[in-house]
Amino acid sequence: MLNALAQDPDETARRRARILLEWADGKTAKALAAELDMRPAQIHKLTRAFLQARLEIFPPAAVERALRGASGKTLPTALLPQDPADLAHAQFISARALELFDATRQIHAIPDEWRAVLETGALLHNLGSHADADQWHHRVAHDVILVHDLEGFSAVQRDVLACLVLFNRKKVKPEQDALFGAFDDATKRITLALAAILRVADGLDYTKTQATTIQTITLDSIVEVVVAGKGARRNVQRANKKADLWREVLVPPLVARADANARRAAPRSAAPQPLLASGDLLGDAARKIIARQFEKLRALEEQVRANDDLEAVHDMRVACRRMNSALRLLRAYFSNKRVKKRRPVLEELRDVLGRARNFDVLGAALDSYRANAPASESTALQMVMEVWSDERAAAQNALAKLLDSPAYAQWVTRTNEFLQEQDTQVNPRVGDMVPALIWKQYGAVRKYETRWEIASLEELHALRIDAKRLRYTLEFFADAFGEKPVALIEPLVALQDHLGSVQDAVVGAKALTGFMTIETRRARARGEDAPDLQAIAAYHAHLQSRIAELRAQLPELVAAVFCHAYREALGALTAKL
Repeated sequence: MLNALAQDPDETARRRARILLEWADGKTAKALAAELDMRPAQIHKLTRAFLQARLEIFPPAAVERALRGASGKTLPTALLPQDPADLAHAQFISARALELFDATRQIHAIPDEWRAVLETGALLHNLGSHADADQWHHRVAHDVILVHDLEGFSAVQRDVLACLVLFNRKKVKPEQDALFGAFDDATKRITLALAAILRVADGLDYTKTQATTIQTITLDSIVEVVVAGKGARRNVQRANKKADLWREVLVPPLVARADANARRAAPRSAAPQPLLASGDLLGDAARKIIARQFEKLRALEEQVRANDDLEAVHDMRVACRRMNSALRLLRAYFSNKRVKKRRPVLEELRDVLGRARNFDVLGAALDSYRANAPASESTALQMVMEVWSDERAAAQNALAKLLDSPAYAQWVTRTNEFLQEQDTQVNPRVGDMVPALIWKQYGAVRKYETRWEIASLEELHALRIDAKRLRYTLEFFADAFGEKPVALIEPLVALQDHLGSVQDAVVGAKALTGFMTIETRRARARGEDAPDLQAIAAYHAHLQSRIAELRAQLPELVAAVFCHAYREALGALTAKL
Protein backbone atom coordinates (compact mmCIF):
# COMPACT_ATOMS: atom_id res chain seq x y z
CA MET A 1 0.00 0.00 0.00
CA LEU A 2 2.78 2.44 0.84
CA ASN A 3 4.52 1.61 -2.43
CA ALA A 4 1.34 2.52 -4.29
CA LEU A 5 0.91 5.74 -2.30
CA ALA A 6 4.52 6.68 -3.05
CA GLN A 7 3.56 6.85 -6.74
CA ASP A 8 0.33 8.78 -6.19
CA PRO A 9 -0.17 12.12 -7.99
CA ASP A 10 -1.04 13.81 -4.68
CA GLU A 11 2.20 15.43 -3.49
CA THR A 12 1.33 15.16 0.23
CA ALA A 13 0.51 11.45 -0.02
CA ARG A 14 3.57 10.77 -2.14
CA ARG A 15 5.93 12.61 0.20
CA ARG A 16 4.58 10.95 3.37
CA ALA A 17 4.65 7.47 1.85
CA ARG A 18 8.22 7.86 0.63
CA ILE A 19 9.40 9.08 4.02
CA LEU A 20 7.76 6.08 5.70
CA LEU A 21 9.24 3.64 3.20
CA GLU A 22 12.75 5.02 3.60
CA TRP A 23 12.36 4.99 7.38
CA ALA A 24 11.15 1.38 7.20
CA ASP A 25 14.20 0.51 5.08
CA GLY A 26 16.46 1.59 7.91
CA LYS A 27 17.14 5.27 7.42
CA THR A 28 17.25 7.10 10.71
CA ALA A 29 15.08 10.09 11.48
CA LYS A 30 18.21 12.25 11.57
CA ALA A 31 19.31 11.15 8.10
CA LEU A 32 15.86 11.67 6.60
CA ALA A 33 15.52 15.07 8.21
CA ALA A 34 18.88 16.17 6.79
CA GLU A 35 17.92 15.05 3.27
CA LEU A 36 14.47 16.65 3.32
CA ASP A 37 15.32 19.85 5.19
CA MET A 38 13.11 18.83 8.08
CA ARG A 39 13.62 18.38 11.81
CA PRO A 40 14.03 14.84 13.26
CA ALA A 41 11.05 15.60 15.51
CA GLN A 42 8.88 16.02 12.40
CA ILE A 43 9.95 12.60 11.13
CA HIS A 44 9.20 11.03 14.52
CA LYS A 45 5.80 12.74 14.57
CA LEU A 46 4.93 11.33 11.15
CA THR A 47 5.99 7.77 12.01
CA ARG A 48 4.09 7.86 15.31
CA ALA A 49 0.98 9.22 13.57
CA PHE A 50 1.16 6.42 11.00
CA LEU A 51 1.48 3.73 13.66
CA GLN A 52 -1.51 5.13 15.54
CA ALA A 53 -3.83 6.05 12.65
CA ARG A 54 -2.34 4.05 9.77
CA LEU A 55 -3.85 5.11 6.41
CA GLU A 56 -5.91 7.87 7.98
CA ILE A 57 -2.88 10.17 7.73
CA PHE A 58 -3.20 10.11 3.92
CA PRO A 59 -5.77 12.01 1.82
CA PRO A 60 -8.83 9.72 1.35
CA ALA A 61 -8.70 10.07 -2.43
CA ALA A 62 -5.09 8.87 -2.50
CA VAL A 63 -5.96 5.86 -0.34
CA GLU A 64 -8.83 4.99 -2.66
CA ARG A 65 -6.54 5.16 -5.70
CA ALA A 66 -3.99 2.95 -3.95
CA LEU A 67 -6.64 0.41 -2.99
CA ARG A 68 -7.72 0.12 -6.62
CA GLY A 69 -4.14 -0.59 -7.69
CA ALA A 70 -1.76 -3.39 -6.77
CA SER A 71 0.11 -2.83 -3.54
CA GLY A 72 3.82 -3.48 -3.47
CA LYS A 73 5.22 -6.57 -1.79
CA THR A 74 8.42 -6.78 0.24
CA LEU A 75 10.46 -9.96 0.47
CA PRO A 76 11.33 -10.71 4.12
CA THR A 77 14.94 -11.22 3.02
CA ALA A 78 15.08 -7.52 2.12
CA LEU A 79 14.77 -6.70 5.83
CA LEU A 80 17.56 -9.00 7.01
CA PRO A 81 20.47 -7.45 8.94
CA GLN A 82 23.20 -6.11 6.66
CA ASP A 83 26.00 -6.46 9.19
CA PRO A 84 27.60 -9.93 8.76
CA ALA A 85 27.84 -10.50 12.53
CA ASP A 86 24.19 -9.54 13.06
CA LEU A 87 23.12 -11.78 10.17
CA ALA A 88 25.08 -14.76 11.52
CA HIS A 89 23.47 -14.28 14.94
CA ALA A 90 19.99 -14.01 13.39
CA GLN A 91 20.44 -17.16 11.29
CA PHE A 92 21.76 -19.09 14.29
CA ILE A 93 18.80 -18.02 16.45
CA SER A 94 16.38 -18.95 13.67
CA ALA A 95 17.83 -22.46 13.45
CA ARG A 96 17.64 -22.95 17.23
CA ALA A 97 14.06 -21.67 17.30
CA LEU A 98 13.02 -24.20 14.66
CA GLU A 99 14.74 -27.00 16.60
CA LEU A 100 12.73 -26.07 19.67
CA PHE A 101 9.51 -25.72 17.68
CA ASP A 102 9.86 -29.15 16.04
CA ALA A 103 10.87 -30.96 19.24
CA THR A 104 8.03 -29.54 21.35
CA ARG A 105 5.09 -29.79 18.94
CA GLN A 106 3.04 -31.89 21.38
CA ILE A 107 3.40 -29.11 23.96
CA HIS A 108 2.68 -25.96 21.96
CA ALA A 109 0.29 -27.59 19.42
CA ILE A 110 0.84 -24.74 16.93
CA PRO A 111 -0.20 -25.51 13.33
CA ASP A 112 2.67 -25.97 10.85
CA GLU A 113 1.65 -22.87 8.88
CA TRP A 114 3.11 -20.77 11.71
CA ARG A 115 6.56 -22.39 11.55
CA ALA A 116 7.67 -19.96 8.82
CA VAL A 117 6.45 -17.05 10.95
CA LEU A 118 8.71 -18.16 13.81
CA GLU A 119 11.64 -18.64 11.41
CA THR A 120 11.23 -15.14 9.97
CA GLY A 121 10.58 -13.59 13.38
CA ALA A 122 13.88 -15.04 14.59
CA LEU A 123 15.71 -13.69 11.53
CA LEU A 124 14.28 -10.21 12.13
CA HIS A 125 14.34 -10.19 15.94
CA ASN A 126 17.15 -7.61 16.13
CA LEU A 127 15.98 -5.57 13.15
CA GLY A 128 15.97 -2.29 15.09
CA SER A 129 19.27 -2.75 16.94
CA HIS A 130 20.93 0.11 15.03
CA ALA A 131 18.12 2.60 15.55
CA ASP A 132 18.64 6.14 16.83
CA ALA A 133 19.85 6.21 20.43
CA ASP A 134 16.62 7.88 21.56
CA GLN A 135 14.46 5.06 20.21
CA TRP A 136 13.72 1.67 21.73
CA HIS A 137 15.01 -0.88 19.21
CA HIS A 138 12.38 -3.58 19.80
CA ARG A 139 9.63 -1.02 19.14
CA VAL A 140 11.48 0.21 16.04
CA ALA A 141 11.67 -3.35 14.68
CA HIS A 142 7.97 -3.84 15.44
CA ASP A 143 7.11 -0.62 13.59
CA VAL A 144 9.31 -1.37 10.59
CA ILE A 145 7.64 -4.73 10.04
CA LEU A 146 4.19 -3.14 10.21
CA VAL A 147 4.85 -0.73 7.34
CA HIS A 148 5.72 -3.58 4.96
CA ASP A 149 3.42 -5.88 3.01
CA LEU A 150 5.52 -9.02 3.39
CA GLU A 151 5.60 -11.54 0.57
CA GLY A 152 4.29 -14.93 1.66
CA PHE A 153 2.53 -13.74 4.82
CA SER A 154 -1.04 -12.74 5.51
CA ALA A 155 -1.80 -9.45 7.25
CA VAL A 156 -2.41 -11.31 10.52
CA GLN A 157 0.85 -13.23 10.22
CA ARG A 158 2.68 -9.97 9.51
CA ASP A 159 1.16 -8.47 12.67
CA VAL A 160 2.20 -11.55 14.68
CA LEU A 161 5.75 -11.11 13.35
CA ALA A 162 5.72 -7.54 14.64
CA CYS A 163 4.65 -8.79 18.07
CA LEU A 164 7.38 -11.46 18.11
CA VAL A 165 10.17 -8.92 17.74
CA LEU A 166 8.51 -6.61 20.27
CA PHE A 167 8.10 -9.38 22.85
CA ASN A 168 11.82 -10.19 22.72
CA ARG A 169 12.40 -7.30 25.15
CA LYS A 170 13.40 -7.80 28.81
CA LYS A 171 9.87 -7.82 30.16
CA VAL A 172 6.98 -9.03 28.02
CA LYS A 173 3.89 -6.86 28.46
CA PRO A 174 1.43 -7.99 25.76
CA GLU A 175 -1.46 -6.24 27.46
CA GLN A 176 0.18 -2.90 26.65
CA ASP A 177 0.33 -3.55 22.89
CA ALA A 178 -2.80 -2.48 20.99
CA LEU A 179 -1.94 -4.72 18.05
CA PHE A 180 -1.81 -7.83 20.24
CA GLY A 181 -5.02 -6.77 21.98
CA ALA A 182 -6.87 -6.85 18.65
CA PHE A 183 -6.03 -10.53 18.01
CA ASP A 184 -8.58 -13.25 18.67
CA ASP A 185 -7.86 -15.66 21.53
CA ALA A 186 -6.37 -18.36 19.29
CA THR A 187 -3.95 -15.92 17.65
CA LYS A 188 -2.97 -14.50 21.04
CA ARG A 189 -2.11 -18.01 22.26
CA ILE A 190 -0.05 -18.76 19.15
CA THR A 191 1.75 -15.41 19.35
CA LEU A 192 2.76 -15.87 22.98
CA ALA A 193 3.88 -19.47 22.41
CA LEU A 194 6.01 -18.47 19.40
CA ALA A 195 7.46 -15.56 21.38
CA ALA A 196 8.28 -17.94 24.24
CA ILE A 197 10.22 -20.21 21.86
CA LEU A 198 12.03 -17.28 20.24
CA ARG A 199 13.09 -15.84 23.60
CA VAL A 200 14.73 -19.14 24.64
CA ALA A 201 16.46 -19.49 21.26
CA ASP A 202 17.79 -15.95 21.50
CA GLY A 203 19.19 -16.68 24.95
CA LEU A 204 21.16 -19.61 23.55
CA ASP A 205 23.39 -17.17 21.65
CA TYR A 206 23.67 -14.43 24.26
CA THR A 207 27.44 -14.43 23.65
CA LYS A 208 26.80 -13.93 19.89
CA THR A 209 29.46 -16.48 19.04
CA GLN A 210 27.18 -19.14 17.49
CA ALA A 211 29.21 -21.69 19.46
CA THR A 212 26.52 -23.19 21.70
CA THR A 213 24.52 -25.99 20.07
CA ILE A 214 21.58 -28.05 21.26
CA GLN A 215 22.55 -31.64 22.10
CA THR A 216 19.22 -33.05 23.28
CA ILE A 217 15.68 -31.90 23.98
CA THR A 218 13.87 -34.21 26.40
CA LEU A 219 10.15 -33.96 27.19
CA ASP A 220 9.13 -35.26 30.59
CA SER A 221 7.97 -33.45 33.71
CA ILE A 222 10.07 -30.61 32.30
CA VAL A 223 11.39 -29.75 28.86
CA GLU A 224 15.14 -30.21 29.35
CA VAL A 225 17.34 -28.59 26.70
CA VAL A 226 20.94 -29.76 27.03
CA VAL A 227 23.50 -27.66 25.16
CA ALA A 228 27.26 -27.76 24.69
CA GLY A 229 30.02 -25.62 23.25
CA LYS A 230 31.99 -22.50 24.05
CA GLY A 231 30.05 -20.10 26.25
CA ALA A 232 27.39 -22.72 27.01
CA ARG A 233 27.23 -21.89 30.71
CA ARG A 234 26.61 -18.19 30.11
CA ASN A 235 24.13 -18.84 27.31
CA VAL A 236 22.24 -21.33 29.47
CA GLN A 237 21.88 -18.72 32.19
CA ARG A 238 20.42 -16.29 29.67
CA ALA A 239 18.13 -18.89 28.11
CA ASN A 240 16.73 -19.80 31.53
CA LYS A 241 16.23 -16.11 32.23
CA LYS A 242 14.38 -15.65 28.94
CA ALA A 243 12.30 -18.78 29.55
CA ASP A 244 10.11 -16.59 31.79
CA LEU A 245 7.43 -16.29 29.11
CA TRP A 246 7.57 -20.05 28.43
CA ARG A 247 6.81 -20.68 32.10
CA GLU A 248 3.86 -18.31 31.84
CA VAL A 249 2.20 -19.72 28.71
CA LEU A 250 3.43 -23.30 28.22
CA VAL A 251 3.61 -26.39 30.41
CA PRO A 252 5.69 -28.19 31.45
CA PRO A 253 8.40 -25.59 32.17
CA LEU A 254 11.60 -25.46 30.13
CA VAL A 255 15.05 -25.70 31.71
CA ALA A 256 18.30 -25.34 29.77
CA ARG A 257 21.45 -27.03 31.05
CA ALA A 258 25.07 -27.04 29.92
CA ASP A 259 26.11 -30.57 29.03
CA ALA A 260 29.27 -30.52 31.16
CA ASN A 261 27.30 -29.36 34.20
CA ALA A 262 24.07 -31.30 33.78
CA ARG A 263 24.90 -34.07 36.25
CA ARG A 264 26.30 -31.65 38.78
CA ALA A 265 23.33 -29.28 38.51
CA ALA A 266 20.66 -31.93 38.89
CA PRO A 267 20.84 -32.38 42.68
CA ARG A 268 20.73 -28.62 43.30
CA SER A 269 16.95 -28.52 43.45
CA ALA A 270 14.00 -30.82 43.62
CA ALA A 271 13.01 -32.63 40.44
CA PRO A 272 10.38 -30.52 38.62
CA GLN A 273 6.93 -31.76 39.40
CA PRO A 274 4.30 -33.12 36.99
CA LEU A 275 1.12 -31.24 36.18
CA LEU A 276 -1.57 -30.76 38.78
CA ALA A 277 -4.88 -32.57 38.51
CA SER A 278 -8.22 -32.04 40.21
CA GLY A 279 -7.86 -35.40 41.93
CA ASP A 280 -4.44 -34.68 43.48
CA LEU A 281 -4.24 -34.55 47.26
CA LEU A 282 -3.70 -30.96 48.33
CA GLY A 283 -0.50 -31.72 50.21
CA ASP A 284 1.06 -33.26 47.09
CA ALA A 285 -0.29 -30.45 44.91
CA ALA A 286 1.22 -27.87 47.25
CA ARG A 287 4.64 -29.51 46.93
CA LYS A 288 4.39 -29.40 43.14
CA ILE A 289 3.50 -25.70 43.25
CA ILE A 290 6.33 -24.85 45.64
CA ALA A 291 8.80 -26.96 43.64
CA ARG A 292 8.16 -24.91 40.50
CA GLN A 293 9.00 -21.67 42.30
CA PHE A 294 11.98 -23.26 44.06
CA GLU A 295 13.38 -24.32 40.67
CA LYS A 296 13.06 -20.75 39.38
CA LEU A 297 14.68 -19.35 42.52
CA ARG A 298 17.68 -21.68 42.34
CA ALA A 299 18.19 -21.03 38.62
CA LEU A 300 18.67 -17.32 39.35
CA GLU A 301 21.28 -17.62 42.11
CA GLU A 302 24.36 -17.10 39.95
CA GLN A 303 22.91 -14.09 38.13
CA VAL A 304 21.93 -12.47 41.41
CA ARG A 305 25.38 -13.08 42.89
CA ALA A 306 27.04 -11.65 39.77
CA ASN A 307 24.80 -8.57 39.90
CA ASP A 308 24.95 -8.22 36.10
CA ASP A 309 21.20 -8.29 35.45
CA LEU A 310 18.89 -6.22 37.64
CA GLU A 311 15.85 -8.20 36.50
CA ALA A 312 17.32 -11.34 38.08
CA VAL A 313 16.85 -9.75 41.51
CA HIS A 314 13.24 -8.95 40.65
CA ASP A 315 12.56 -12.47 39.35
CA MET A 316 14.11 -14.17 42.38
CA ARG A 317 12.06 -11.93 44.65
CA VAL A 318 8.89 -12.93 42.78
CA ALA A 319 9.78 -16.61 43.18
CA CYS A 320 10.27 -16.04 46.94
CA ARG A 321 6.91 -14.31 47.18
CA ARG A 322 5.16 -17.08 45.29
CA MET A 323 6.72 -19.76 47.47
CA ASN A 324 5.72 -17.85 50.58
CA SER A 325 2.22 -17.28 49.22
CA ALA A 326 1.81 -21.00 48.50
CA LEU A 327 2.98 -21.92 52.01
CA ARG A 328 0.57 -19.38 53.48
CA LEU A 329 -2.38 -20.49 51.33
CA LEU A 330 -1.87 -24.22 51.83
CA ARG A 331 -0.32 -24.37 55.30
CA ALA A 332 -3.32 -26.29 56.64
CA TYR A 333 -2.30 -29.26 54.49
CA PHE A 334 1.17 -29.62 56.04
CA SER A 335 2.19 -30.12 59.61
CA ASN A 336 2.62 -26.73 61.27
CA LYS A 337 6.18 -27.59 62.24
CA ARG A 338 7.16 -28.35 58.63
CA VAL A 339 5.86 -25.00 57.35
CA LYS A 340 7.51 -22.99 60.12
CA LYS A 341 10.92 -24.44 59.24
CA ARG A 342 10.58 -23.37 55.59
CA ARG A 343 9.62 -19.75 56.10
CA PRO A 344 12.27 -17.85 58.16
CA VAL A 345 15.12 -18.08 55.62
CA LEU A 346 12.67 -17.66 52.74
CA GLU A 347 11.28 -14.48 54.28
CA GLU A 348 14.76 -13.15 55.04
CA LEU A 349 15.76 -13.75 51.42
CA ARG A 350 12.58 -12.04 50.20
CA ASP A 351 13.28 -8.99 52.38
CA VAL A 352 16.94 -8.64 51.34
CA LEU A 353 15.97 -9.00 47.68
CA GLY A 354 13.21 -6.45 48.26
CA ARG A 355 15.65 -3.91 49.63
CA ALA A 356 17.95 -4.32 46.62
CA ARG A 357 15.02 -4.14 44.22
CA ASN A 358 13.65 -0.99 45.85
CA PHE A 359 16.89 0.85 45.18
CA ASP A 360 16.90 -0.41 41.57
CA VAL A 361 13.42 1.04 41.09
CA LEU A 362 14.26 4.27 42.93
CA GLY A 363 17.36 4.77 40.81
CA ALA A 364 15.56 4.10 37.52
CA ALA A 365 12.77 6.55 38.42
CA LEU A 366 15.25 9.24 39.43
CA ASP A 367 17.21 8.76 36.19
CA SER A 368 14.01 9.21 34.20
CA TYR A 369 13.13 12.38 36.11
CA ARG A 370 16.65 13.82 35.80
CA ALA A 371 16.58 13.42 32.02
CA ASN A 372 13.92 16.15 31.82
CA ALA A 373 14.93 18.26 34.83
CA PRO A 374 16.72 21.62 34.48
CA ALA A 375 20.51 21.45 34.51
CA SER A 376 20.52 23.60 37.64
CA GLU A 377 18.96 20.72 39.59
CA SER A 378 21.50 18.14 38.48
CA THR A 379 23.96 18.50 41.38
CA ALA A 380 21.38 18.05 44.13
CA LEU A 381 19.75 15.10 42.39
CA GLN A 382 23.15 13.51 41.85
CA MET A 383 23.70 13.65 45.63
CA VAL A 384 20.56 11.58 46.09
CA MET A 385 21.63 9.12 43.40
CA GLU A 386 25.02 8.60 45.03
CA VAL A 387 23.47 7.87 48.42
CA TRP A 388 21.00 5.44 46.88
CA SER A 389 23.78 3.76 44.89
CA ASP A 390 25.70 3.20 48.13
CA GLU A 391 22.57 1.74 49.73
CA ARG A 392 22.08 -0.55 46.73
CA ALA A 393 25.68 -1.76 47.01
CA ALA A 394 25.16 -2.50 50.71
CA ALA A 395 22.00 -4.44 49.86
CA GLN A 396 23.93 -6.43 47.24
CA ASN A 397 26.60 -7.32 49.80
CA ALA A 398 23.93 -8.48 52.25
CA LEU A 399 22.31 -10.53 49.50
CA ALA A 400 25.56 -12.24 48.50
CA LYS A 401 26.36 -12.92 52.15
CA LEU A 402 22.98 -14.58 52.68
CA LEU A 403 23.22 -16.72 49.52
CA ASP A 404 26.67 -17.93 50.60
CA SER A 405 25.70 -18.56 54.22
CA PRO A 406 25.44 -21.97 55.92
CA ALA A 407 21.84 -21.11 56.86
CA TYR A 408 20.87 -20.74 53.21
CA ALA A 409 22.66 -23.94 52.18
CA GLN A 410 20.87 -25.82 54.97
CA TRP A 411 17.54 -24.30 53.89
CA VAL A 412 18.12 -25.50 50.31
CA THR A 413 18.90 -29.02 51.47
CA ARG A 414 15.90 -29.23 53.78
CA THR A 415 13.57 -27.73 51.20
CA ASN A 416 14.69 -30.37 48.70
CA GLU A 417 13.94 -33.07 51.29
CA PHE A 418 10.57 -31.50 52.06
CA LEU A 419 9.61 -31.45 48.38
CA GLN A 420 10.47 -35.14 47.95
CA GLU A 421 8.15 -36.24 50.75
CA GLN A 422 4.82 -37.91 50.06
CA ASP A 423 1.54 -36.72 51.55
CA THR A 424 0.94 -38.82 54.69
CA GLN A 425 -1.99 -36.80 56.05
CA VAL A 426 -5.63 -37.50 55.22
CA ASN A 427 -5.95 -34.46 52.97
CA PRO A 428 -8.77 -33.42 50.63
CA ARG A 429 -8.28 -33.30 46.88
CA VAL A 430 -7.62 -30.18 44.80
CA GLY A 431 -11.16 -30.24 43.44
CA ASP A 432 -12.63 -30.45 46.95
CA MET A 433 -11.06 -27.34 48.44
CA VAL A 434 -9.52 -25.08 45.80
CA PRO A 435 -12.83 -23.47 44.73
CA ALA A 436 -13.38 -22.38 48.34
CA LEU A 437 -9.78 -21.13 48.62
CA ILE A 438 -10.20 -19.05 45.47
CA TRP A 439 -13.49 -17.52 46.62
CA LYS A 440 -12.02 -16.77 50.04
CA GLN A 441 -9.16 -14.89 48.41
CA TYR A 442 -11.58 -13.07 46.11
CA GLY A 443 -13.49 -12.01 49.21
CA ALA A 444 -10.27 -10.58 50.63
CA VAL A 445 -10.01 -8.43 47.50
CA ARG A 446 -13.68 -7.47 47.28
CA LYS A 447 -13.78 -6.11 50.82
CA TYR A 448 -12.19 -2.96 49.38
CA GLU A 449 -15.09 -2.40 46.98
CA THR A 450 -16.88 0.08 49.24
CA ARG A 451 -13.83 2.01 50.38
CA TRP A 452 -11.14 2.03 47.72
CA GLU A 453 -12.02 5.61 46.73
CA ILE A 454 -11.23 6.91 50.24
CA ALA A 455 -8.60 4.32 51.10
CA SER A 456 -5.28 5.42 52.55
CA LEU A 457 -2.10 4.67 50.64
CA GLU A 458 -1.43 1.85 53.10
CA GLU A 459 -4.84 0.34 52.32
CA LEU A 460 -4.23 0.59 48.58
CA HIS A 461 -0.97 -1.27 49.10
CA ALA A 462 -2.87 -3.93 51.06
CA LEU A 463 -5.38 -4.19 48.18
CA ARG A 464 -2.46 -4.78 45.83
CA ILE A 465 -1.14 -7.59 48.03
CA ASP A 466 -4.56 -9.27 48.21
CA ALA A 467 -5.05 -8.94 44.43
CA LYS A 468 -1.62 -10.47 43.91
CA ARG A 469 -2.49 -13.40 46.18
CA LEU A 470 -5.68 -14.05 44.21
CA ARG A 471 -3.68 -13.94 40.99
CA TYR A 472 -1.12 -16.38 42.39
CA THR A 473 -3.87 -18.76 43.51
CA LEU A 474 -5.39 -18.80 40.03
CA GLU A 475 -1.97 -19.36 38.47
CA PHE A 476 -0.99 -22.08 40.94
CA PHE A 477 -3.95 -24.25 39.94
CA ALA A 478 -4.08 -23.42 36.22
CA ASP A 479 -3.13 -27.03 35.36
CA ALA A 480 -6.18 -28.36 37.17
CA PHE A 481 -8.46 -26.00 35.21
CA GLY A 482 -7.08 -27.30 31.93
CA GLU A 483 -5.75 -23.90 30.86
CA LYS A 484 -4.50 -20.66 32.33
CA PRO A 485 -7.53 -18.43 33.16
CA VAL A 486 -6.16 -15.43 31.29
CA ALA A 487 -9.44 -13.48 31.29
CA LEU A 488 -9.48 -13.56 35.11
CA ILE A 489 -5.77 -12.97 35.61
CA GLU A 490 -5.29 -10.02 33.24
CA PRO A 491 -7.52 -7.58 35.22
CA LEU A 492 -5.64 -8.55 38.39
CA VAL A 493 -2.28 -7.96 36.71
CA ALA A 494 -3.44 -4.56 35.44
CA LEU A 495 -4.64 -3.54 38.91
CA GLN A 496 -1.52 -4.94 40.59
CA ASP A 497 0.85 -3.14 38.21
CA HIS A 498 -1.03 0.15 38.59
CA LEU A 499 -1.02 -0.03 42.36
CA GLY A 500 2.63 -1.05 42.15
CA SER A 501 3.37 2.25 40.39
CA VAL A 502 1.57 4.03 43.23
CA GLN A 503 3.67 2.18 45.80
CA ASP A 504 6.89 2.95 43.91
CA ALA A 505 6.06 6.66 44.11
CA VAL A 506 5.18 6.33 47.81
CA VAL A 507 8.49 4.60 48.58
CA GLY A 508 10.36 7.20 46.54
CA ALA A 509 8.72 10.09 48.36
CA LYS A 510 9.51 8.54 51.76
CA ALA A 511 13.13 7.98 50.75
CA LEU A 512 13.43 11.62 49.66
CA THR A 513 11.90 12.81 52.93
CA GLY A 514 14.44 10.72 54.83
CA PHE A 515 17.30 12.08 52.72
CA MET A 516 16.28 15.72 53.27
CA THR A 517 15.82 15.18 57.01
CA ILE A 518 19.26 13.58 57.43
CA GLU A 519 21.02 16.23 55.34
CA THR A 520 19.37 19.03 57.33
CA ARG A 521 20.34 17.44 60.66
CA ARG A 522 23.93 16.94 59.54
CA ALA A 523 24.22 20.58 58.47
CA ARG A 524 22.91 21.75 61.81
CA ALA A 525 25.30 19.46 63.67
CA ARG A 526 28.16 21.07 61.77
CA GLY A 527 26.82 24.54 62.59
CA GLU A 528 26.05 25.24 58.93
CA ASP A 529 23.00 26.69 57.24
CA ALA A 530 20.40 24.23 55.98
CA PRO A 531 21.41 22.91 52.52
CA ASP A 532 19.57 23.97 49.37
CA LEU A 533 17.16 21.11 48.80
CA GLN A 534 14.76 22.82 46.40
CA ALA A 535 15.56 20.45 43.53
CA ILE A 536 14.90 17.44 45.76
CA ALA A 537 11.70 19.02 47.07
CA ALA A 538 10.60 19.54 43.45
CA TYR A 539 11.12 15.84 42.74
CA HIS A 540 9.20 15.01 45.92
CA ALA A 541 6.32 17.19 44.68
CA HIS A 542 6.48 15.44 41.32
CA LEU A 543 6.05 12.06 43.02
CA GLN A 544 3.09 13.33 45.03
CA SER A 545 1.47 14.55 41.81
CA ARG A 546 2.17 11.17 40.27
CA ILE A 547 0.37 9.43 43.14
CA ALA A 548 -2.68 11.68 42.70
CA GLU A 549 -2.67 11.08 38.95
CA LEU A 550 -2.51 7.30 39.38
CA ARG A 551 -5.32 7.33 41.97
CA ALA A 552 -7.52 9.18 39.50
CA GLN A 553 -7.04 6.34 36.99
CA LEU A 554 -8.17 3.59 39.37
CA PRO A 555 -11.96 3.43 38.75
CA GLU A 556 -11.81 1.43 35.53
CA LEU A 557 -9.22 -0.98 36.92
CA VAL A 558 -11.06 -1.81 40.14
CA ALA A 559 -14.40 -2.05 38.33
CA ALA A 560 -12.98 -4.82 36.12
CA VAL A 561 -12.30 -6.94 39.23
CA PHE A 562 -15.36 -6.03 41.32
CA CYS A 563 -17.96 -6.34 38.53
CA HIS A 564 -20.65 -9.03 38.25
CA ALA A 565 -19.14 -10.37 35.01
CA TYR A 566 -15.86 -11.11 36.80
CA ARG A 567 -17.66 -13.08 39.51
CA GLU A 568 -19.62 -15.02 36.88
CA ALA A 569 -16.40 -15.96 35.11
CA LEU A 570 -14.81 -16.93 38.43
CA GLY A 571 -17.81 -19.11 39.23
CA ALA A 572 -17.63 -20.83 35.85
CA LEU A 573 -13.94 -21.52 36.38
CA THR A 574 -14.25 -22.99 39.86
CA ALA A 575 -17.15 -25.17 38.67
CA LYS A 576 -14.69 -27.01 36.41
CA LEU A 577 -12.97 -28.67 39.38
